[in-house]
Amino acid sequence: MGDMRIMLVDDNGDLRRGMRDYLARQEGMKVVAECPSGAEALEALGKVRVDVMVLDLIMPQMDGFALMEEVRRQQLANPPQIIVVSALGRDDFISRAVNLGVNYYMVKPFDFMMLAQRVYEAAGESLRAEAISAKMIKQQGGKTGGETLEERIAMFEGLKYVSRVVVQESLDYTDILNRLRPDIVVHGDDWLVGYQANIRQKVIETLKGWGGELVEFPYTHTATEETLSTLDQLLSLPETRRSRLRRLLHYKPCLSVMEAHDGLTGLIVEKTTVETPKGRRQFDAIWVSSLCDSTAKGKPDIELVDMTSRLNTLEEIMEVTTKPIILDGDTGGLVEHFVYNVQTLERTGISAVIIEDKQGLKKNSLFGTGAGQKQASIPDFCEKITAGKNAQKTKDFMIIARCESLILEQGLDDALTRCHAYVKAGADGIMIHSKAKTPDEVFAFCDAFRKDDPKTPLVVVPTTYNMTTEDELAAHGVNIVIHANHLIRSAFPAMQKTAQVILEHGRSHEADPYCMSIKEILTLLPNR
Repeated sequence: MGDMRIMLVDDNGDLRRGMRDYLARQEGMKVVAECPSGAEALEALGKVRVDVMVLDLIMPQMDGFALMEEVRRQQLANPPQIIVVSALGRDDFISRAVNLGVNYYMVKPFDFMMLAQRVYEAAGESLRAEAISAKMIKQQGGKTGGETLEERIAMFEGLKYVSRVVVQESLDYTDILNRLRPDIVVHGDDWLVGYQANIRQKVIETLKGWGGELVEFPYTHTATEETLSTLDQLLSLPETRRSRLRRLLHYKPCLSVMEAHDGLTGLIVEKTTVETPKGRRQFDAIWVSSLCDSTAKGKPDIELVDMTSRLNTLEEIMEVTTKPIILDGDTGGLVEHFVYNVQTLERTGISAVIIEDKQGLKKNSLFGTGAGQKQASIPDFCEKITAGKNAQKTKDFMIIARCESLILEQGLDDALTRCHAYVKAGADGIMIHSKAKTPDEVFAFCDAFRKDDPKTPLVVVPTTYNMTTEDELAAHGVNIVIHANHLIRSAFPAMQKTAQVILEHGRSHEADPYCMSIKEILTLLPNR
């Protein structure tokens, strides 16, 4: 086998040269092309064979998104594996890149040794990748984290025209401005509205204290924005949306998922973002719960709402969202029915269905043993899983098995036995359910399961042990955290309170504090 052929695409010449010099020293690697723009890279792809492309996103002439789209459109006989290296670490950028087929997404600044490992992995050179990984761990004294803060500061201080680097401890600029008291602060004008508007106003007020000036340059609108607008439309297509959950699991250690039960709540999950000290956060996927779907229709949660009705709910949500969707499939019903439902969901663009190992009339799990619930036998449930997997037309769709052993007080050993059997039957993931007030039994299960199975995705629904954070769950090997019913539970008391106030006063004026303005709700709704 010859050397793997690498193309570097980045408008930063210094970075390109640094990557070239480092990768050229690695065994079995050969840099065959360096391009400062997507347009030049596209031309070069027609002249040289490339195994792995290392690609920046924001470049002149043609950006990284546009290049990936064009490579996909041309349907090359041997398209390159793609590793994105970008200063843009936002979740929406990562999600879009994933859906365009990138193998890895690395946020600048990054370690060249880590880049070499990713190149080996993208090219299928697992042994060489493992050798680099071991070398990195050894150099870091057994630690697997990235650069230290001191190393990052040193790197930035080495850049031309940078005389001093200061650390901003929070999203608010106030403390650091008071410490430095700059005469001029330079910022783009993209924070005039939106979530950064309050931060901007604080900067202005702080600078007034010593006569400082805020200089704002017009935000540069590039082809990237047009590409992202087009991508929003593409992401809603069934064949694109269906594969997103698997890809996100590959790139993010733990996904945050929120329930939606109609188009409006779907929009809330789709559009809600917050700024935290760790950066911008948003939900990764949408959970469509049978409990919430039934409740929104005024019906009990006993599988009374049929699949046709549930598909209508899914259609409402999918029409106004782009995020991957996980469906609560209850018990899955009869095997003969389940295989048809799998094909319908897969064709619709749903990413995954979760089915529980219970039999008989469905009752909500949080009733526990008091509801007279019974688990299906391991062979029967495995048969259903295998039948569903065999019915699939693509590899994208996921069937996740939900284990009720802890709910029904059957113990850890029973849960482990069942879940390992479900994975062998073809389950793409395991959801371990619990009604305990603490996460102890879930942690115990995850730790024990991970000893024998480090790869199968684990899903939890921490409704009863909601003091536990997503980071704490991820530390025990959890890959998906579902907040399963919170939008409908929060909506009901708010709507009930509004109705009571109007009845009490005989008019709606007193209900205004409980209602958002018409203008606000109109901005949430898409104008199509």
